[in-house]
Amino acid sequence: MPDSRRTRTLVRLRQEEDHLTVEVDFEHPLPIGLLVHKGARDAVVRSLIGKSGGRVTSPGRACSFPLGQRRTAEALAERLRASLHQVASKPLSPKQVERLLSLTGAERSRWSKDGRLQRSGTATIRRGSSAISLSTYNVDAVERLLEAPEIVEGWRRSDRGS
Repeated sequence: MPDSRRTRTLVRLRQEEDHLTVEVDFEHPLPIGLLVHKGARDAVVRSLIGKSGGRVTSPGRACSFPLGQRRTAEALAERLRASLHQVASKPLSPKQVERLLSLTGAERSRWSKDGRLQRSGTATIRRGSSAISLSTYNVDAVERLLEAPEIVEGWRRSDRGS
């Protein structure tokens, strides 16, 4: 599960002269899960800010509250942090893993089968009367591989027998 400190720092509660501002900052480096699941990330932030009762100052990014509504502003900030953490923790699909790690489908499949690339579970997609099951992958494991590309290169060398 992504480090909650990384998602916590994205939401700020600031006191201005005559109001409180709750703001989500997506300018900092984001956890991979928030980049990949951008649509879900933006939807949850828009929804929470829109339903907060505060005055929206930047659609989908910030709102303000009178000073007397500190508890409401604090509650919104905590809901935003928890929701962003939840989105950042969502598993990744096979295609997302291939794109992020620059893998071929064959590499991902082979490394999943032999345990080098660990699956986290499965997801089922229904299309009409049929269902398709896909492997899912832990976002933290993929992020660690992104931070150490030599691991994937080592797997490729090993597969070539060199």
